[in-house]
Amino acid sequence: MCCALLLIVASLLPFRTSFAAEEVVDRILAVVERDVVLQSEVDEYITLQMIQAGRSIQSLSAPERDQLRCQILQAMVDDRILVAKARADSVVVTLQQVEDALRQQLDNIKGQFPTEEAYREQLVKEGTTERDLRAKLRLQMERYLLREKLTQTYGQKITVTFNEMERFYNQYRDSLPVVPASVTIAHITRVTKPGDSALVAARRVLDAARERLAAGEDFASVARALSQDPGSAQFGGDLGFFGRGQMVPEFETAAFSLDSGQVSGPVLTEYGLHLIQNLGFRGEQVHARHILARAVFTPADRQATVDTLQSVYRRLQAGQDFGELARIYSMDQSVRQTGGRIGPVDPSALPPAFGRVLATLSVGETSQPFESDPGTFHIVRLLERTREHAMNMNDDRRQIEEMVRQRKLQTRINEILEQERGRMYVDVRLPGCFPSAR
Repeated sequence: MCCALLLIVASLLPFRTSFAAEEVVDRILAVVERDVVLQSEVDEYITLQMIQAGRSIQSLSAPERDQLRCQILQAMVDDRILVAKARADSVVVTLQQVEDALRQQLDNIKGQFPTEEAYREQLVKEGTTERDLRAKLRLQMERYLLREKLTQTYGQKITVTFNEMERFYNQYRDSLPVVPASVTIAHITRVTKPGDSALVAARRVLDAARERLAAGEDFASVARALSQDPGSAQFGGDLGFFGRGQMVPEFETAAFSLDSGQVSGPVLTEYGLHLIQNLGFRGEQVHARHILARAVFTPADRQATVDTLQSVYRRLQAGQDFGELARIYSMDQSVRQTGGRIGPVDPSALPPAFGRVLATLSVGETSQPFESDPGTFHIVRLLERTREHAMNMNDDRRQIEEMVRQRKLQTRINEILEQERGRMYVDVRLPGCFPSAR
C-alpha cells in the first residue's frame, strides 16, 4: 500500500533520478511472476524519499542506504504481488481509465515547468521523448488502477462494529490527532449583472477591438490599447495556461470550446464582455488571452439583486427548503446541485465576510443577505460548527470508524500478500534482502 503512494508521487519527479555519487548499470532486483523490479526504479524511490525528508543520499551511511533500499524493494515486491493478484482475480481497468490517469499525471509533470519549451528542453536533457515518458507512465497508471480496484473490492466487504470502534479509541486515544475547527454551511449567491445601458457601452469597446483585429492588427497590441483588465492588458491580455474550475464558468466554457488561434464573439461574465483567443492546449489546460470591456452595474442593478435575495430570505423564514431555493436562485454553479452545501471546511479558508457573518450565527440559523464583494450577495445557513478538539467518540465517530476500517483493510491486504507470496513465483535478488514476512 505504501508503495502505491510512492509510485504516484515519484512520477511527478523530473523524468529520471539517479544517485549523484554513483553510476549504476540497471539490473533486475526482483521478479514477481512475469513482472520485474529494476534497480533504477528502486533508486528513483530512494531519491524521492530523500527529497521529501530534505536530505541527500550521501547523508546516509552504507548500512542505512542498504536498509532503505531493501525496505523499498520489499514494498515494490508487495506492490507487484497485488497487481498480479488483481489480474488473477480478473480485475479490469479500461483503456479510457488508464488514459485519463495518464493525462492527469502528464499535466502534473508539465505543471512543474514554466513553459512548454522548458518541458521539452528537459526531455532532451534526460535523453528521452514524450512518447517514452507516456509509455512508462501508462504502465504505472495501469498498475495503480488495478491495485486501487482490488483494494476497493476488499474494502467494500469490511464492516466496523461499535465495540471495535470503542476498543480502538480506548487503545489509541492519547495518540489520536487533534480535530481542527470546521464549519459546514449552505449558501445562496447572487452576482449583480449590469443593465442594458452598461452593456451597450461595453459592446462599443469590443466592436472597436473587432474592427482593429479584422484590419489585421495583432491581438496583443489591441488588448494593450483597449482592454480594461488592469491585470492582463499590459501583457497583451495573456492569462497563461489554466485548467477547468479556475475561471468563471462562462469564460472557461468559451476558452475551451475554441480551436487553437480562434477568437470568440463577445462573452458576458460578471466582469463585463470579453473577446477571448485560444492560444493552444496543454493536456487538460488551455492558454488564452482576452480583451475585456467592463460593464459596470448601476445602483439600481445592485438594488435589484438585494431585492431578489430579500424575497428568498422571506421564503426561507416561512419554511421553504434551503436546498431547493439554492438550486433555483444561486448563481454559484459549483455548489448549486448540492443545495448550496459546502464543507466541512476550515473557517479561515472562507472569504472574510463569511467569517464575520458566521460568527453571529448559531447552528441552524440563516443570515440576512450580505455583500462579500461589490455587487456579490449571499445568504448563508450554518449547518454544523466544530471547534478544535481532541478526537472523541461522541463528536468524531465517523472519523474513528474510518480509521478502524482502514486498519482492518490493511490487515486483510497483509493476509492476501502472505497467501499470494506462498503461491506465486517471487524471487528477490538483492543480497541480504528477503521477501518481507508478516
